[in-house]
Amino acid sequence: MQKIFFLFVITLFSSSLLAQYTSIWGRTIGGSNWDEASCVIETSDGCIVVGGYLETGEKDFGTAGYVVSEVKRGNRYPWLVKFTPDGQEIWGRSFQDSYHAQISDVVQLPDSSFAVAGICYNDRWLTTDAWIAKLDKEGNKVWEKKFGAGKYNEGANSLSYDAADGGFVLAGFTEFNTEIEKDGWLIKVDNQGNMLWDQIWGGKKADELYRIKPTKDGGSIAVGYASSGGAYKSTWVLKSDASGNYEWDENFIHSVWDVGTSITETFDGGYAVCGFTKVGNQNNYDVRVIKLDNLGTKQWDFTYGDVEWEEATDIVETYDRGYAVSAFTRNVGGQFDKFWILYINRNGELEWEEQFGGKGYDYATNIVETKDKGLVIAGSSYANEHMGWDFAVLKLTRDGISDYLLPQIKVSNPLDTISTVDYSSFLFEACIRSIDSLKNIQVYYNDSLFLDNVPFNYSRADSTCNTMISVQLNLKEGENRVYIKATNVAGTSTSYIYRIFYILIFRLGHW
Repeated sequence: MQKIFFLFVITLFSSSLLAQYTSIWGRTIGGSNWDEASCVIETSDGCIVVGGYLETGEKDFGTAGYVVSEVKRGNRYPWLVKFTPDGQEIWGRSFQDSYHAQISDVVQLPDSSFAVAGICYNDRWLTTDAWIAKLDKEGNKVWEKKFGAGKYNEGANSLSYDAADGGFVLAGFTEFNTEIEKDGWLIKVDNQGNMLWDQIWGGKKADELYRIKPTKDGGSIAVGYASSGGAYKSTWVLKSDASGNYEWDENFIHSVWDVGTSITETFDGGYAVCGFTKVGNQNNYDVRVIKLDNLGTKQWDFTYGDVEWEEATDIVETYDRGYAVSAFTRNVGGQFDKFWILYINRNGELEWEEQFGGKGYDYATNIVETKDKGLVIAGSSYANEHMGWDFAVLKLTRDGISDYLLPQIKVSNPLDTISTVDYSSFLFEACIRSIDSLKNIQVYYNDSLFLDNVPFNYSRADSTCNTMISVQLNLKEGENRVYIKATNVAGTSTSYIYRIFYILIFRLGHW
């Protein structure tokens, strides 16, 4: 397959709000047919892996450029591509010895290997099955399995890794019911792809799960839509335990048509959901983001968008406890869709937004926060040159850190950063205020680490001082340097240095 690799990102819209992220590179990669990306991760070595499908069919174009016939259309194969941190291709794997399938989701495992899941097509492309494959760290296939009844449509839209036993949970849909309508489907497999259990949920109308994430309690949280929830479609959130047993579910109705596309467990133990909702009696949609507590009770619910069509596809909680959302939008008066990336704070307030794209259609499907606190977004771009879709990848860098995110250190003894004392035994005391729980406090004394992981008690309710520390020092004669560093769970740190002079002559003056 001939590959095309070029810069696709052009900034088309600049928000009037204070910018939070800046694009540093964008790439498209694909052949002469349709190649669409549906997932992205940052790997343990800081690289980027994007998954989706490639198509090997041949097309016949008329003189006006329109497709007049297609040969072997539908030969889709799983496609996984690894990029360097700056967007250069390292390898691509198309698995053309596999089932005809497409990757919906990818996870990296502790040994740097990968697992992918998605939808595979049966003979004559009449029905689909759920599909999972295990790959080595170079992206080579180790094994693959599919699940389904054969004569019904089934599929996996998302995949989560179970660190407790090394297995996987797939979320998607099945039509294995008397109504021949979609139901939500969870499948648990072991580390060799053997099914351990499956659970089906749904009513007499279509219900589907789009995204699943593991939860801190060992269970799973999934999101999608329910057609049996009181509206034509309603955003549906389902919580299950480690064995796939039902714990709770909730439907969130904003209009007659609401779909949840992604979910993430938040630092406070709750959940953030994104999706889209129908705007009044119009045919357009707006981005919707909902914040839930750990039991599924709604804390806030906001929509974002204008008179055009907008949909959110993925959400990630950022290091500063805000939320980055991947979406697409058709800008006012425009004819083409663009990547639309939003940043909202922990209260749901929009702080930054930007559109990215080329001269055709660009559709963002997945977003992750990278180790450098930037973002990587994957999606697809319609290339007019060959009338087909290509993988599209966009890298954003974080412009800065707001001062209010930094732990604030206030030292009560000494009162000044430079102090002089006439006694060697000194109690160093400090008060630390942080909007997030602290991860670590370190104290250096005379350029050497004196205490690591200083014991502390964190109290979010205290608006003045979350943490008090006291360190007993035995000062040496002359200058003593005390350096304190506080790091919060978001990885943001503050450090201060204090100089304490111990001079014996002060004591002689008391005689």
